[in-house]
Amino acid sequence: MINFSCWHYIDSLFANTITQCFGAVINAWSNADNEYGTAEHAESFLGRMEDLFLSRKSSNPREMLSVIAYNLVIDAWSRRSGKDTAERADKILRRLLNNYQLTNNMFLRPDVISYTGVMKSYVNRPDGGEKALQILEEMNAQFGDGNVKARPDAKALAVVIDACAKSGLMKDAEYILNGIDDSEKTFVLFNTIMSGYKSKGLGREAEAILRRMIDLSEIAGWKRCSPDVVSYSLCIEAVSVVVNFLMINACLCEYSNSNSITVGQ
Repeated sequence: MINFSCWHYIDSLFANTITQCFGAVINAWSNADNEYGTAEHAESFLGRMEDLFLSRKSSNPREMLSVIAYNLVIDAWSRRSGKDTAERADKILRRLLNNYQLTNNMFLRPDVISYTGVMKSYVNRPDGGEKALQILEEMNAQFGDGNVKARPDAKALAVVIDACAKSGLMKDAEYILNGIDDSEKTFVLFNTIMSGYKSKGLGREAEAILRRMIDLSEIAGWKRCSPDVVSYSLCIEAVSVVVNFLMINACLCEYSNSNSITVGQ
């Protein structure tokens, strides 16, 4: 006759195996391709995992529903194209938060990967900068509430800067960059901001960013801030937009003046 401890072992082994299998299936659908339907498949398996394991109690994370499965589905939606993919990623994050509050399962508390994935899904949208800033504020609130795993890291801040730059929120992008310690700044972050200035035709601002990179690299010694070919190209393109505008404006003024003289004669 099998005793209780033996049944407990079998139950734990079953739960451990099944959660890993579900995780593998979700991961496979997440990385299958960039089609909308494969992300839906990943989400459907997450729903099945919730049915089976949401109410389960254990101190072993391998036997419990955890944030990892949610992060995989969020990542799947963040890499798909479509009108509502960002909303789908955001809804998964809200489900995760709700389930954590419902069960108090510490393995279901959202982490920096959860939030970064949702921010990535908003990057190329017109309101992406605003959405990313809202999510960043939520991350800071979570961290302040004791969720140390939600603390924004360099990758998360890079995504926010990218979203702000593409949305034209350049002051916000620079504010976030200024809040990053110089030792953690990289040329990629500066290039992202210069790209935003180039898009807006702000040559002087782009040049100021390039000079800042050079100072940090050559004077302060932070070599990861050294400008690369892309840095100089972005600056040149941003300045050329201003120069071309001034040249066109000068030509128009000259044309206007010459026409005025012709009419007067």
